[in-house]
Amino acid sequence: MNIIDQYFKGNASFTNKFFPGATEDDIDDAEEILKIKFPGDYREFLRISNGFEGFINQFYLRLIPVGFIHDDSLDYCSERFAWALYLGTNGGGEMVVLDTRKQPFEFGLLPYLGEDDDIIYLGNSFTSFVEAMYNDEVFD
Repeated sequence: MNIIDQYFKGNASFTNKFFPGATEDDIDDAEEILKIKFPGDYREFLRISNGFEGFINQFYLRLIPVGFIHDDSLDYCSERFAWALYLGTNGGGEMVVLDTRKQPFEFGLLPYLGEDDDIIYLGNSFTSFVEAMYNDEVFD
C-alpha cells in the first residue's frame, strides 16, 4: 500500500486535492536552489503530487508545490527561522517545515509567530510526518 492510499483519505465533507506530479527536473532544480537533498520519500510524494490540499485523517494540510519552496521559505521563515524550509501549513497557525539543522532533516510544525524551540518534530521522513498526523500524535 502506498502512502497516499494509506494516509491521504478524504473525509465526507471535503475532497482531497492532489496536483500533477513534479518532474525530476523540477525537484532537482529546487534542490539546487536550496542547496539540499530532499528525503527520498518526500521526493517520491512530489513525483506523485506536487502540492496537496486536504485532510490526513482529521488534520487539514496544505503542501505547496516544490517550485514555491524557496520563495515561500524566504517569505515565511528567513527572518526568524533561517534553518527552516517552508513546505506548507496546517491552516491552524502552524507552518509545515523541514528543519535543515538536523541530519537527517526533520519534518515538523512550527508556529508562524513562534520561537526556534516551539517546533513540534514529527519525524525524519515524510512518511513518519504524515503517519504522526494521521494517528493524532501531533500535540501529544
